Amino acid sequence: FNAIPRLPEAGDEFVIRTSKPFYSGDIFQFSTKAARTDQELAKSAQKAIERVEAAVPLALRDRVNATPMFAPGFHVPPGVVDRLSDLRRAIEERNKAWMSYTDPKGNHTERTIWPLGLFFWGKTWTLTAWCELRDDFRDFRLDRVGEMQILADLYPKEEGKTLEEFFRRVEAEAANEENAGP
Repeated sequence: FNAIPRLPEAGDEFVIRTSKPFYSGDIFQFSTKAARTDQELAKSAQKAIERVEAAVPLALRDRVNATPMFAPGFHVPPGVVDRLSDLRRAIEERNKAWMSYTDPKGNHTERTIWPLGLFFWGKTWTLTAWCELRDDFRDFRLDRVGEMQILADLYPKEEGKTLEEFFRRVEAEAANEENAGP
């Protein structure tokens, strides 16, 4: 008798059951990832698209393919896309990173950061990180990063320096602005 359920592992197959109707937007979310991320994640997203499309009834598959929704990735600079895989791994493994960065005013700095999250804003990828230089959260546009190295040093999960804390702070700032009024 084993009371602890087995956790899913890489390569496990899953059956997706849902009571919600399937919409073409569901596929669009996968295609956005496939078009605008690093090659490793793009391949995974494309495989997911193919598996979902194969499981969808033929009549619905035609509707998905006929929906004029596109996620072109040609405007994301190749140098930015090339960094995404390394940064995703650094986030997953909690590796610090070193980078040279140029701010909007043209000022150059070198920083050691704790990569926390990657965000896509239509044409621009940003990295949210804890910055050791500023001792605070910072957002970095990946197209303004010069050199970058993922370091062997790991960063701790330290209270006040997590992605969750960053989101709490952003939400609190937004609420304060909303309450301040015009």
